[in-house]
Amino acid sequence: MERSPRLARRRVGDRLVEVTPADVVPGDLLMVGPGEAVPVDGRVESAEAVLDESALTGESARVEHARGAMVSSGTVNAGAAFTMRATAVEADSAWARLVLLARRAGAERPGGLAGRAIERVDLERVAAQPSQQPLAPDGGIAACVRIATLREYRDSHR
Repeated sequence: MERSPRLARRRVGDRLVEVTPADVVPGDLLMVGPGEAVPVDGRVESAEAVLDESALTGESARVEHARGAMVSSGTVNAGAAFTMRATAVEADSAWARLVLLARRAGAERPGGLAGRAIERVDLERVAAQPSQQPLAPDGGIAACVRIATLREYRDSHR
C-alpha cells in the first residue's frame, strides 16, 4: 500500500497540474518524472519510457517501452521524464487490482494463503501459454498474483 501512486501531473495547455490518481480520466495527458510511479494505466506518448516493473512482476530488469506501448500503474519511471495518455481510471488500473488481490489474500487464514491464491488463477489459460508467463523467482503466491494481475490487465485492454 505504501508504494501506491499518490500523484499525477496532468498537462493542461502548456502547464502541469498536480492531481490525485483518482482525478485522472481516460484521455488525460500525464507527465511522469524520474523516480515517480505511473499513476494509472496508459500508453506512452513520448519516444520511449524506461520502467522498473518489479513491484508488479518481480522482474528486476528495467523495461523499455516505445511510443504507443501500454504501461501499468504502480511501475516506476527508471529513466527520463515521459508523457503518457491515460487509458483507465485509478480503480481499473493494474495497481488497484494488485492491491485488491493482496487484500483478499491477506484476509484468508494464514495456512491457506497460497492455496487460495492459486485457486484464483485461471490455470487453463496460464497452461495454454506457459512461455508467455514466466514465474517470479520466488514462485508461490507472488507468481500467482503476478499472473492473475497481468492476465486481467491484458484482457481488459483488448
